[in-house]
Amino acid sequence: MKMTNRQRNSVIIHVFFYTVLLIVLLYLLVSFFYPKIISLEQRKEDTRTLSESIESVEKSWITFEEFQALSSGVEKSSYVTEVLKSITKDFYSENLMNNDFQKFSDFLDSKKIELNSDEVKDILNKRDEKIVQIFPSYSDSYVVTESDSLTDFKFINYIESLLETFSLSYSDSIGIKSLVLIDDFISPNANEKSLETNLFYIPVKLSLTGNKEGIINFLHYVENVGKIYEEDKDIKIYTDTFLNKNGRKTVLEGDNRKESYPGLSKYNIYENQIIDLEVLKMEEYIDSSDKTRDEEGFLSFIKKTQGAEKIEVEVKLNFYVKGFPHYKLEGFVKEVLTEYEQLKKDINVRLKDTKIRPYVVSKLKNANIYLNEVSKDIGDIRVSLRKKQDLDELYKRAVDYSSIFSSYRKQLLK
Repeated sequence: MKMTNRQRNSVIIHVFFYTVLLIVLLYLLVSFFYPKIISLEQRKEDTRTLSESIESVEKSWITFEEFQALSSGVEKSSYVTEVLKSITKDFYSENLMNNDFQKFSDFLDSKKIELNSDEVKDILNKRDEKIVQIFPSYSDSYVVTESDSLTDFKFINYIESLLETFSLSYSDSIGIKSLVLIDDFISPNANEKSLETNLFYIPVKLSLTGNKEGIINFLHYVENVGKIYEEDKDIKIYTDTFLNKNGRKTVLEGDNRKESYPGLSKYNIYENQIIDLEVLKMEEYIDSSDKTRDEEGFLSFIKKTQGAEKIEVEVKLNFYVKGFPHYKLEGFVKEVLTEYEQLKKDINVRLKDTKIRPYVVSKLKNANIYLNEVSKDIGDIRVSLRKKQDLDELYKRAVDYSSIFSSYRKQLLK
């Protein structure tokens, strides 16, 4: 039966409608469900990757690159930063990656057992014996009580012996005028955060006179004393032959340890307190115009050709110690409290001067306001000092005030 035009048009319309509907449905399927399918597959892939990563971490721990990325994002002191920087890829692979156990937790357990072994304890004790030479503990006594402790007398004697060893004369008085806390160092032991375990340095300024050989040897000693390195899992202290004279070792004047080394075969002058050279000034510089130098280097050449010539230098040295004696701590806090009272008096006297300029008057009044504002805290410090309470905290507060008071005195009382 032949279709009419009406029927044909109806069929075409239906075909077109269903085609469009099919296209719309396909579009909806693609635009709505396909991304979800892709997302689901991606999640499955991420889950698989995460599972493999977790298994890897449980087995071997994180990679060296991951460790570096992780440690860089953690807030830490510069002491910890330097420790982390010192870890090389080889060290990390050898000591912090698990290559022998089923689980990393088993590897950690083995490390704990190893670290608590008698052998390791013996190694650590030997290291401590060496390190105590370069970071002596500041004794709470005025006199020498222990061979490894440092006292005022022993420190002054050490400097005098050092200068005598290198035939240097000095015109300054030698003493301990201050101890400076190294803020960047924080004891890694959570139970050891008092001033007794922190590091300090003792600044000493000296005007020295001696021959060029003595000055060169002295500066070489300061640069290298207490320098350590690791060899065969043991701490070694630097040594060389630069200070030797006529084949004989240079011995620190008054060093009783030399008696323990027959023939000085194992004596090492560098086994002493760490010193940092902060400032070096000289009016007359060493002549370096002669290019005829021996194979030993420029400094050895100067020692041989100009060694007997006199020279004067000024140096500022920092001597590093561990701990802060309580009597010095109390003395420092008392000095800050005295300076507070004196500063208030001096400012009030200055304010009565009718000849000072208005802007100076304004600064003096602001300083006076500040001193009145902190008077209660200063009083609390005085009471705590009398009762000898929280001396570590008192010292830190006193350091802050000392800096402020010093600034006022320099700027306002000139």
